[in-house]
Amino acid sequence: MAGIVSVSRSDLKGRRKKLRQKRQMKIIQTIWQTIVVSSLAGGLLWTAIQPIWVLKTPKDIEVLGNHVLSGEAIQSLLVVSYPQSLWRIEPHRIAESLKQQPMIVQANVNRRLFPPGLIIQIKERVPV
Repeated sequence: MAGIVSVSRSDLKGRRKKLRQKRQMKIIQTIWQTIVVSSLAGGLLWTAIQPIWVLKTPKDIEVLGNHVLSGEAIQSLLVVSYPQSLWRIEPHRIAESLKQQPMIVQANVNRRLFPPGLIIQIKERVPV
């Protein structure tokens, strides 16, 4: 029993109080972090569903890589109604419909967030 050190009641009381305070601080930090992360996620969701992410006119669609076909001709081939939410547009379907045209070899369609719109990159067949 020579190795056992006696600890006073006041020391034990102080240790319990410190441990309780540490546990309370950890709980408060966890709650605070949960609130912050939830607020950020909610803010991003709210921003994503705002009506600013809308294609209003054909001018919101940028066509790149066209030499033979005009931009208006390519836009007339698109199956997009206006106004249309940018999130409801399916770029791969638009690209597939463009690839079915005889003058277009390859088409890539991407969403542009700032300003909201579509970027269509095409590769045309060379006329003989």
